[in-house]
Amino acid sequence: MAGLGEYEPRRGAFAELGARLFAMAAAERERWPLWLPVALATGIAVYFALPVEPPAGLGLTVAGVLAVLSAAGWWLARRGARGQGLVVAGLVAAALASGFALAQVHADAAKAPVLERRIGPVTVEGRVVALEPGLKGVRVTLETTRITRLAPERTPKFVRLRLRVDGRDLAIGESLSLTAVLMPPPLPSMPGAYDFARDAWFRQLGAVGFAFGKPRVVAAPQ
Repeated sequence: MAGLGEYEPRRGAFAELGARLFAMAAAERERWPLWLPVALATGIAVYFALPVEPPAGLGLTVAGVLAVLSAAGWWLARRGARGQGLVVAGLVAAALASGFALAQVHADAAKAPVLERRIGPVTVEGRVVALEPGLKGVRVTLETTRITRLAPERTPKFVRLRLRVDGRDLAIGESLSLTAVLMPPPLPSMPGAYDFARDAWFRQLGAVGFAFGKPRVVAAPQ
């Protein structure tokens, strides 16, 4: 039986695990920058895996709190207190939260009006920014200036339309006026399928549809 002078209190399981993680992290100090993209990508993946949009600024708030906790843990560890586990967990969580925050900020920066329901026929006016020839016509993307039956604040910034006309007479930069039926960007057809609506959000593409007849050129390219 150990004497009283030789007795040392047994550290808890969390403290023991924290000390080991801290030692492993310290040994890999030179490789920390290589793990940063992995942590950021994981945080981004978590954001896009959520079924609903989180509260605005959540990622930045969490990242800030975790950064403070990491700094506090580092200070405690330097003073010999049991802050090693807090340091490692805080640094990893802060990196994950930073990736989450980056995705949320990028999504918020791309925010633009999106059509809520099918409308048409309506008159669409806008400048041609993309032309994609096909077998049965051409697909044109317009930077819209006006859509009848829609208020300016609800008008999508970009719309993509399919025209059953020869697109060789069209040119990038010219302004067109045409009659079309518009619909919201389609959602995935099944879980895990390509999410066109999400891709359209980051392209500020707020509506898709098809046009009737031949478009009228309002202004030539500048």
